[in-house]
Amino acid sequence: MLYRIGDVSKHLNISDQMIRYYEKCGVIHPVRSGDGRYRYYSEMDIFLLFEVMKYKQSGMYDILLCFYCVFTICSFESGGIMMHTNTYTSV
Repeated sequence: MLYRIGDVSKHLNISDQMIRYYEKCGVIHPVRSGDGRYRYYSEMDIFLLFEVMKYKQSGMYDILLCFYCVFTICSFESGGIMMHTNTYTSV
């Protein structure tokens, strides 16, 4: 199932801008609508955002960003695994 940014924002209690920030950092990879006007987030995207928020609240946010910098994140899309290499972006 895919969700729009407003749904994800309400569900995780974070701003739309914060979601877009993590997209820019490469943590999540929403699917764009055909006309490019909307972003659709998968359950894996929501899970990754939840994990980021959890690490941020625990004070381990920098460790999480380093983890993303060194390793790749697997997201399940279209029934397969798609590998995404992420880069570190300072906050």
